[in-house]
Amino acid sequence: MKLTVEISDLLLKLARRLASKEHTTLKALVQEGLRRLIAARSPKPFKLGKVSFKAKGLQPEMADASWERIRDAIYEGREARSQSVRASWFAFAAKRQLVRGHSSRSS
Repeated sequence: MKLTVEISDLLLKLARRLASKEHTTLKALVQEGLRRLIAARSPKPFKLGKVSFKAKGLQPEMADASWERIRDAIYEGREARSQSVRASWFAFAAKRQLVRGHSSRSS
C-alpha cells in the first residue's frame, strides 16, 4: 500500500543515510521502525511463571484440569467457612456488646 507521510528534512536525511549504511531501502527501514514501535507499545500477554510448592508441581488429579476446575478446587468450601466465621464473630461481639443491633446471624 502506498502512503504519503510528511517528515522533517533532517529526519529524512538521517533515515536515508542509515538505509544506505545498512544496504537497505528507506521503505524497509520505515517498516522495521513501525513494527518495533507497535511491538513495544502493544500490551504484553500475561504469562504465569513456573511455580510449585516443594517442586512437586500440580497434584495428579489437576494435571489436565482446566483453569475453571483448578479455581473451583481452590475456593471449594470457602463461602460456607466465611459465613461461619462471620456468624461466630457476631455471636462473640453480641456477648461482649460490641455490636449493637446485630445478633449471631450471618449477613
